[in-house]
Amino acid sequence: MAHDVFISYASDNKAIGDAVCAALERQHIRCWIAPRDVLPGHNFAQMIIEAIHSARVFVLVFSAASNASVQVQREVDRAVSCALPILPLRVEDVVPSDWLEYYLAGQHWLDALTLPLERHLARLCEAIAVLLEPTTTEAPPLPEEGRTDDRTQRPAEPADTPPAPPPAHTSPTAPPVDTQSAAPAPARTPAPKPSPPPKPAAPKPQQMAVPATPAAAVAVSSGQIGGEAAYTPATSAKLLRLPRHPKTFAVAVGVGAAWVIILIVVGLVTR
Repeated sequence: MAHDVFISYASDNKAIGDAVCAALERQHIRCWIAPRDVLPGHNFAQMIIEAIHSARVFVLVFSAASNASVQVQREVDRAVSCALPILPLRVEDVVPSDWLEYYLAGQHWLDALTLPLERHLARLCEAIAVLLEPTTTEAPPLPEEGRTDDRTQRPAEPADTPPAPPPAHTSPTAPPVDTQSAAPAPARTPAPKPSPPPKPAAPKPQQMAVPATPAAAVAVSSGQIGGEAAYTPATSAKLLRLPRHPKTFAVAVGVGAAWVIILIVVGLVTR
């Protein structure tokens, strides 16, 4: 059976232990007390240990008998190991023994040395009711299926995006230009400049042909070459060519003049 309070007492104080149990249960505080709550056929020590572990408050009826009881000492030791709040109810003016003083050091005692006992039991019920009050707040209920918390419906904040560039400046009459879809204009290449017309080549000076042999000189003077063809500038240019060296040119001129004079003289003599 579930309970809230474990009552520890010596066998000599059984009447006081029963009175404590009755007062608490009238206030709807569930108690465990031996031998009432020990089931037949079960181990007595095991039932005591399980009852202490299941309790929330430990009440000790302190007297001279419980101060010397080994059984009470064991029960107090288990309560301390379970970290249960211990509430001592002192019904006799007795100094605690060393072991009890060790376990109960720092605990506030509730004295019930004077009569009537019921007045002290009322104070005991009030103190235990305070100890049994919940100290933790209950967790908020989970949302039902199909319903979500308002905090989960909050839209996600947009990521930081760079600001859009300002629109390009256009004239009032010019139509807007779509900078995204318009294809880029091809780059203009400069037209090739016309090359200047070629300059006419200067005419080469014609070289005077000089007869290379006396016979050629005679043909030149008579207007015939070989007695058959007439003299022409083209034929003279092919047959007679002036030497390029100045000295050679002078020698050739002198020789040619000498041959001309000889031919003239021969012609005069033969007439």
